[in-house]
Amino acid sequence: MFHKDNKHEFIDILNFFKETPVYDIFVYEELVANTGIYNNYYIWDNLKDVLSPRKEYLNPKRFSIILALDINDKRVGMLMFLWRNMAMVRGLWPIEFAENVEKNPNKLNNTFRLFLREPSLWRMLFIIKHQKSKRNKNLMDLP
Repeated sequence: MFHKDNKHEFIDILNFFKETPVYDIFVYEELVANTGIYNNYYIWDNLKDVLSPRKEYLNPKRFSIILALDINDKRVGMLMFLWRNMAMVRGLWPIEFAENVEKNPNKLNNTFRLFLREPSLWRMLFIIKHQKSKRNKNLMDLP
């Protein structure tokens, strides 16, 4: 399961793609908005540190993490870099998800589509941000 103070080591997306996958910020903002709609979608303001693959500290205010558990208990995680009108995938977690994306690059786009259009396929989905959000659900609200 996921806990607020977990540490996750994301696999660098550039291990699988020649360029960083970039989405319009609207995709990310719609996912954030879904935390106010669906009872299985949560947002936490608990992102404390972000380390680069070279172990350099990065500004956590520009990052967000998406962690999800699907109805088959498969875990999915993405480290997102948010800049201007872009949401860039910078890392994947766990290794099984990263390997699936490596085998089928469309898996990344499909996962976002499922996040946005098929909330019933997810037991829980968390967006972990640095800044507080008005939609923050308390840990006690978890199923």
